[in-house]
Amino acid sequence: MRVAAIDLGSNSFLQLIADVEEGKIIQVISDEVEITRLAQDVNQNKKLHPEALQRAEKCFQVFHSVAQKFHVDKSIAVATSAARDSSNSEELIELGKKYGIKIYVIDGPTEAQLSFSGATYDEPYKKEMMIVDVGGGSTEFLSKSQQDSVSAVSIDVGCVRLYELFWKEDPISSSHLIEMKHYIRKSLQSYFPSPESVFKMLAVAGTPTTLACLEIGEEFNEQKIEGMEITKMEIELWEQKLCQHDVLARKSLPGMPAKRADVIGVGAVILNEAMDHFSTKKLVVTTKGVRHGLAMEHLQF
Repeated sequence: MRVAAIDLGSNSFLQLIADVEEGKIIQVISDEVEITRLAQDVNQNKKLHPEALQRAEKCFQVFHSVAQKFHVDKSIAVATSAARDSSNSEELIELGKKYGIKIYVIDGPTEAQLSFSGATYDEPYKKEMMIVDVGGGSTEFLSKSQQDSVSAVSIDVGCVRLYELFWKEDPISSSHLIEMKHYIRKSLQSYFPSPESVFKMLAVAGTPTTLACLEIGEEFNEQKIEGMEITKMEIELWEQKLCQHDVLARKSLPGMPAKRADVIGVGAVILNEAMDHFSTKKLVVTTKGVRHGLAMEHLQF
């Protein structure tokens, strides 16, 4: 069956079109991303902003035309943190219906499970690794126990959420940066009070892929950044650089996607703090994630 699996994230929408047989991705046909900033003002108002819904509909139009082009049998989407936190997420669901997209608002643990399945679908999971999915509204942490059960934790620490809470001037002031770091550390400590050391993190979503692009100084190229390793020291240096420049300077950096330039500094801080908390020395970048897990598990929805 040819499936269009769509991840409706808080900052970006991603559509994967793939041929799926018996719960396995046989062939990827198309994979694309649109920055929609669905989480605009959600943290403050607990509602999806009208402008965000307009951007969502434009994206649905694009995704629908691509799905038609490739003769998709089924279009399915999951909405995550921004939709979870909004009182009017039904408006998003109705917009999806207009374009033949069935939308499910999923909880944090389900999002984490899909992210785990997607990130590891074509390579064996290594026990010493933790998967970290830095989103716009939340961050998911995933690992596997010795009994092979997946441990999935979702915390309300995301790029857009913290950008709106703490990035009050550009570049961010040292006092607000300290406040943001304290907020992240407090959140991590509440969920992981006695963390075990993690040798390596498998990093999912736009933050690590953007940092990988910055590290090589080139625009996104899946073949170049899939599996790329970035050290803790390199993440620290990018955090400092991104937090010390305004958005125009950030946009001018080689490899920077213009629509991610505002929130990428926050993403670097989140990753750096997570690596600190788990005493991690390096991470591995993957371009895979929720949409791949959804494609494989589409029969459950």
